[in-house]
Amino acid sequence: MFNKFISPVLMILGILLFACAGRQTQPTTAGVIDLSGIWDKPEEILLSFIATDIEYIPLETTTDCLLGEPQNLRFTVLDNHIAVSSKGLRLFDRQGKYLRTIGRIGKGPQEYFSSGEYVIDEKNGRVDILDSDRDRVVSYRITGEFIRDIRIADHAAIITRDESGRIGVMYLPWDQDIKDTARFEWINEEGKLIKSIPLYVGRPKDGGDTWLIAARLYWNQKKLVFAEWPFDTLHYLADDHAWKPLWIPKIGSNKMPREVGLNLDRWEAERNDFTSVMINSESSRYLFFEGEKKEKFGIVIYDKMTLAGHWMPGMITEDSLNMETVVNDLDGGIPMRSTILTGAQGDYYVSLLSPFELIAKFKNHPKSELPLVRPELREKLFKLVDRLREDDNPVLMIVKLKTKNE
Repeated sequence: MFNKFISPVLMILGILLFACAGRQTQPTTAGVIDLSGIWDKPEEILLSFIATDIEYIPLETTTDCLLGEPQNLRFTVLDNHIAVSSKGLRLFDRQGKYLRTIGRIGKGPQEYFSSGEYVIDEKNGRVDILDSDRDRVVSYRITGEFIRDIRIADHAAIITRDESGRIGVMYLPWDQDIKDTARFEWINEEGKLIKSIPLYVGRPKDGGDTWLIAARLYWNQKKLVFAEWPFDTLHYLADDHAWKPLWIPKIGSNKMPREVGLNLDRWEAERNDFTSVMINSESSRYLFFEGEKKEKFGIVIYDKMTLAGHWMPGMITEDSLNMETVVNDLDGGIPMRSTILTGAQGDYYVSLLSPFELIAKFKNHPKSELPLVRPELREKLFKLVDRLREDDNPVLMIVKLKTKNE
């Protein structure tokens, strides 16, 4: 199961990385998300259950910005730009028109080896690309001019920025013999260290056993959140620069004991005997998890307004990377997939779709197999498909999620 579900998600998105840590103290003060009663009550969750609208934006195709297959791309939707990492960081406007490529791939002083991890500050017109292979952050203006490169330590995995303009770098060492080096650091524009904050605390002095952990960093309501797995605890970075527990999902009595998770061999052998969840993303109303229960897997949706959790087992297609999870009953188009679960940006989910797939499914304007909540959206989808060519750049799909007022 690890190879069928978790591994492809890690590979595609490139935002979950492995690190080592020792025994931790279980947080005692945190909000509890009660998911314990959902596992034996599977639901068919339709897209209209959590969303109200869909927008499609075809990205302009030119010889200067051929992007390739959607599943290989990292992308971000901003107020005024769409950014796509593909042999360099490509910028489009919000209508999909290609604007420019930021910098270029290379080994020169103003170049970067990979643009897979980046952060864009539209307010201050700045783009920062993590060039982890050369232990640098390369900074540009959003209009494309080079600003500077900033030297950083090795093992950098994730980059972010806060509202004050500080750059944040998460370090996740791969070497399991390295102790106490997994950390998050704030640096200023010149690369000077402002604060170094350990990620994992509470180890015994002898280091204890090591264990496999997937770590994720994201912003939520102006909080910097650090999610760890398989222990299912979400921490936030408090004003005093300490990690404090934010939520602990309550998933029932068959939760994995910590002594299992602290032993890599035992964890790998016994993980399917337990229930676990891993946070994928969050909107103002919903928390989305990947959930597992004794070799069953799927998605878990927690509604912060109703305090209710919903569990939907996964459905694997011939290509497990295109795992269908939530049927699209808004326009009868592409369903919400496991790969879209990490696409929460504000109250939207975003995904890149293949023109080839859209043309193959909707070229002849087939009738929907289920009643549609927004049938007028299907007509817009058909008009889009009629304009597409199979070798065009991907199409951006933006799904508007319900908010607390809906």
